[in-house]
Amino acid sequence: MRCVENSYKDEEQVFELAGSKYCISTLSNGKLVVLQKMSEQKQTEGLNALEESKRLEATFKHKSEAIQQQLAELSIREHKLTKEKFEIQREKELIEKRKEKLFAFLPDVENTIQPTIIDPRSIITRLRAEKDIEND
Repeated sequence: MRCVENSYKDEEQVFELAGSKYCISTLSNGKLVVLQKMSEQKQTEGLNALEESKRLEATFKHKSEAIQQQLAELSIREHKLTKEKFEIQREKELIEKRKEKLFAFLPDVENTIQPTIIDPRSIITRLRAEKDIEND
């Protein structure tokens, strides 16, 4: 019971459902009920799809916010690590400068101090002699 296009001047009598055009005036009550049920089913499917898309949107929004938070925290940690790395490099340079100054000063210290070398044999001989005197 389809209408032929342009066969009716009153467009309110023609409707489209599931890709087909129907004329209200040529439909029986039974067919109207079937079409109404189909229409309600399509509406329900559409509402369910809308709810599902809203749920997915909320899920993705939540995940996106969590990722944004993680990126912000990562950026802060990265900035902190860069700052610490800079401080460590500065301390290394300072230590190297102090080391150079110390080694520049050490040759003079080595020339003024004579190292004392102790012969262990003389100590052993002296200890034996002291022991012998005590035993006598």
